[in-house]
Amino acid sequence: MTQGKDAATPSETRFPGQHALEQQILRAGEGGLELVGSRCPQCEAAYYPPRRLCAKDLTECESIALSTRGTLYEATQIRIAPVGFEAPFWLGYVDLPENVRVFVQIRWNGDGEPRHGAAVDLLLETVRTGPPDVVGPIFTGPV
Repeated sequence: MTQGKDAATPSETRFPGQHALEQQILRAGEGGLELVGSRCPQCEAAYYPPRRLCAKDLTECESIALSTRGTLYEATQIRIAPVGFEAPFWLGYVDLPENVRVFVQIRWNGDGEPRHGAAVDLLLETVRTGPPDVVGPIFTGPV
């Protein structure tokens, strides 16, 4: 492929979704960091991660803070961890009252395995050790 004089150099070329860490899923709120989603003002659909446009009607979405308590939908234990994670740990889906389902780490403090329908609470802390360390959502339970 040849590049013309107006073509971007490889370091300037960017593609949608290529830089996922630039998508804001956490922000400073009144009580500290909060999990960020979005809501369509037209149809009231909610999204996580947040979207700029509604998938249903293409209306521009508003940023919203998501709830700190949810219901565990499903979880699985990861026994072989990728770099920056310490095995074993749980990953799972948590349903929030805003009608969104988030895929997050689960810290289970109860007896046995995490159970479908269990109430869980949001923690915001280091989810992966560096370099650099990454702060993100973890849900802990049972509540």
